[in-house]
Amino acid sequence: VKEIEGIIDLLAENNFTHIELAFGNEGLRFLLDDMSLRVGGNDYSSAEVTAAIQTGNKTLTTASSGELSESNMDTIIQYANEKGIGVIPLFNAPGHMYTVVSAMDTLRVGAKSVNVETGSGGKTTNMAIDPTDPAAVNFVQALMQKYVNYFTRKNCTMFNIGADESGISGSTYS
Repeated sequence: VKEIEGIIDLLAENNFTHIELAFGNEGLRFLLDDMSLRVGGNDYSSAEVTAAIQTGNKTLTTASSGELSESNMDTIIQYANEKGIGVIPLFNAPGHMYTVVSAMDTLRVGAKSVNVETGSGGKTTNMAIDPTDPAAVNFVQALMQKYVNYFTRKNCTMFNIGADESGISGSTYS
């Protein structure tokens, strides 16, 4: 929190207007107090979803410093507002979702995912949900809606979903 507040200080001193917080880009580094989800007639408890996300983050990198709590994010947003800096949250989808894909596997959602290829045909660590798979789309929409609702309540006026690198190519990309 203190490091992010330091960045906000620099932004304010240099007449910037916003900070983009990429809390969901491969890892998912911000957890709400209530992470429970109802998807496709299945209920996933807050504890189950939280544990699955934390496991995915730890699998992504052993250097994980954990996740911001809702209280941490409340503090960051309040501090940014006091400095005249807007917060733009970033939760990347359908690509760059390693931790979410891992959580869906842990929770046995049955959703499809793909390992995104580079232009030269090599594989990257970029996991994407399959945007043509209803189970994957429904899970991510339910999860993302929780975050959209939270940031809306905090008067954030923008939300970046990235919307790139889905792993689908050619005529199916759109």
